[in-house]
Amino acid sequence: MHATCVCNNGGYNWRITSPACDAYGDTVSYDTAAGRCVSKSGEALGGDEWEAACQKVAQEGFACVDGKGTCYASTDNVRGDCD
Repeated sequence: MHATCVCNNGGYNWRITSPACDAYGDTVSYDTAAGRCVSKSGEALGGDEWEAACQKVAQEGFACVDGKGTCYASTDNVRGDCD
């Protein structure tokens, strides 16, 4: 189990990380300043489950960088990265 995680799509992507954190459940929260999904208990993020949440957001769509429309990413290119 991990304390914090992010989603990567060829590099860190907060537009995938934030909604993945929301979808992960109430044991975590998105820390805007850190840009990471943070466990409320200190160790609530499972690596495999987190990566699945990142990939689900990538497949279902997330905010585009220009703020217009919905973007998608191949799940093959999206990874979860936890500390």
